Amino acid sequence: MNKSIQNKINTLLELKLSKGVQPSELSQAIFEKEYFSTHIDKHDNGVILKLSYSDELKNDKKQIITMNYHYSLDGTLQEIHESVGNQTMSIQWSRKSRYKSLVLEITLKMMTCGMESKISAFLQTLPEEIRSTIGESTLKAA
Repeated sequence: MNKSIQNKINTLLELKLSKGVQPSELSQAIFEKEYFSTHIDKHDNGVILKLSYSDELKNDKKQIITMNYHYSLDGTLQEIHESVGNQTMSIQWSRKSRYKSLVLEITLKMMTCGMESKISAFLQTLPEEIRSTIGESTLKAA
């Protein structure tokens, strides 16, 4: 198998096996000077850790940055949202989006390496959690 394809598959596997940064690790930041607030809420479908800190700008002004870390109930990081100043929250990282982009990168590399006939088999080996993120059009195209 092509080395770059294998590297992307390894990255996909590492993401699947990793739970991501944990709330206990993030809550330790409260002891650092810039951090001033941490809050954890549990909901029916997961846990959200909110972490706020101030960042000093070049003109000696400070801006408030708030990060929301969204976890599934098994403790796996699903998304990271960020708000700078008075801006609304925006997604900075998403496990589902990362799964989707890695699978797309792998299938595109397979196509450029003449491995089109193996794409369908590859997609069928993926766990449902990953398969559900890539969409029907990708599955049908393979």
